[in-house]
Amino acid sequence: HPQSREPIVNYTLDAPAKGYAALDPNHTHHFLVDDGTAEKEGIEIEFRGELENLICNMFTKDGVSLPMVCIMIEGGMQSIDQAVSTLRKGNTLVVLKGSGRASDILCYGFEHSIEVETVEDGEKKKVRMLTEPCRKEMIKLIDKDFSKYRAQGIVEKMITAVLEISMYRETVTVFSIYNPEPLDFYILSSLMQSSGNSATRMRQMRLAITWGHARVAKEFIFSRKEYKFSSDELNSLLLFSIIKQRTAFVKLLIDYGADVRAFVTQTHLTRLYNELRSSTGGYRLLQEKRKKEKIERGKNTKSEGGLQNGRKNKNRFSIRRKDKGLRGVMLSDVGSIMGTVMQGSYKSIFCDPKYNERAQGDETFENPFDILTMYSALADCQPMALLFWENCKTPMATGLVAHKIYMFLDKMEGKWARMDEEMTEKLENAAQCRHRYILHTRPVNVSPDTFTLYLSLSLSFYSFSL
Repeated sequence: HPQSREPIVNYTLDAPAKGYAALDPNHTHHFLVDDGTAEKEGIEIEFRGELENLICNMFTKDGVSLPMVCIMIEGGMQSIDQAVSTLRKGNTLVVLKGSGRASDILCYGFEHSIEVETVEDGEKKKVRMLTEPCRKEMIKLIDKDFSKYRAQGIVEKMITAVLEISMYRETVTVFSIYNPEPLDFYILSSLMQSSGNSATRMRQMRLAITWGHARVAKEFIFSRKEYKFSSDELNSLLLFSIIKQRTAFVKLLIDYGADVRAFVTQTHLTRLYNELRSSTGGYRLLQEKRKKEKIERGKNTKSEGGLQNGRKNKNRFSIRRKDKGLRGVMLSDVGSIMGTVMQGSYKSIFCDPKYNERAQGDETFENPFDILTMYSALADCQPMALLFWENCKTPMATGLVAHKIYMFLDKMEGKWARMDEEMTEKLENAAQCRHRYILHTRPVNVSPDTFTLYLSLSLSFYSFSL
């Protein structure tokens, strides 16, 4: 019962009676299906397929569809039936070779079957078959683990099912347990096998970015000649990669032809800052600015006397008890916090009054890599900051600004921990795990001694406008 803290069923794991099976104690949850029959296996396969299709039609908050992959480890005849059902619905199958029983039988048939052309009802048809020696070997493998089911005709059933599965060459992936590659690499690779239209390849790319496997995208998407992304598609993928902090994908997209200058617009930058992770220093600075504006707004409301004036003066920020992230942040807000961070030694272009409006556009910037370097520093993503910094027009100035950002955020972490007791433990762990580094790579045409001197000098003597 939803209101009860007691379990609905007290389950005791005993040796199951003949015809029954025990629940696996290694699983955290169980979904039990009852169609009214007793001692009958496989009744859940149809229901399971319908449930999986329902889930696959859903999308994450990032707009990524939920793919379905059937992973077969060991198993019996039911596992073979489930694999057939999965492939018939157009989903993918990953078989773990070396795990034993049905999985090894399937792998043997998949690898040793040959394609032949037959004539059925006057029409030519391609099927998979086993040579006689291979068929005998496969029967031995079946008898080894399933000899007690021979009377039920399991040999022919399993061979027929395996040969049908062998027809799905593009959607079946065999993964050896002795393979040094991680299993998730092969799972994602299996989802990249099928080619399709623009929507399909965009969905595949967003999935690869979410999983963080740039190599999969390079081998299965960018290597295909028929796959060509438009500039709008590249911009969309670049935006998604930066938000997800996938540095390898950002580099891959830039190498593939993404135009960073065309990408860095007021619209995209506003989106990036509104999507900052709540654990980042930039997010906390913007939240702190938001809280100060709320307090100031409250003072103005009291001084002007009346709730009506308070409503009239309501600004763009809406503070609720439950933080739902940064929404309504403008580039002028970014310019404001950069002024705080740099303590007057830096004048951000976002301090211009034109960025103090909701209006967004496709205006580009003179130094896009410099702007993205500072965003990455505020987003606590040093690898991405280094990637952008290497392409900066003003590497010295930008490197010093990024260094100052890191120093300021380190200093502020202690203050934030004291102000928010619930976040103390999280911030301390983050401080222990996160390493702050000065952008020490030597800029072009600048000697190591000169660069060290620049870093040693107080930033208060300089005023940068990037």
